[in-house]
Amino acid sequence: MPRDPVIVGVSAGLTANLIKVLISQPLYLSGRLDHSFSHMAAGFFFEKRTFHAFTGLAYGHFVDFAIGSFLGIILLYLLALTGEKHAIFKGLMYGIYIHVAFFGLAMCKNFTSAKHVTLLSDLLLLISHIAFGVTCAWIIQRYYFSGKKPLEK
Repeated sequence: MPRDPVIVGVSAGLTANLIKVLISQPLYLSGRLDHSFSHMAAGFFFEKRTFHAFTGLAYGHFVDFAIGSFLGIILLYLLALTGEKHAIFKGLMYGIYIHVAFFGLAMCKNFTSAKHVTLLSDLLLLISHIAFGVTCAWIIQRYYFSGKKPLEK
């Protein structure tokens, strides 16, 4: 894998987002989650009645993975600034911070038309976000920092 920080960050974010979706999608299909991540991402742009349509869901998946890739770049630079030591723990905390920012702040400020109404939904989404952060940090540590000093060219 190339050592370009943006490419590694995007790749880590996309892969970690795929893990997040693979954890949460079966929970949504089984009725344990009120909305999938694609619904929530589409809810930033569309009304609730619109984001359940195929085009709304397709757009929601695109936005969800775009956000994941951007968050991967941010995590790579955070790890480069703070050092790769304890990267998995930092990834765990990053996942918790993402959950608080996107679901605490964004949901309570009505940034998206998708709402979660149960504590179980929020807990399951927290687990998905922790999996995102840990996976993203592991990929970055494994493929960016292996044998290389942070931000070295």
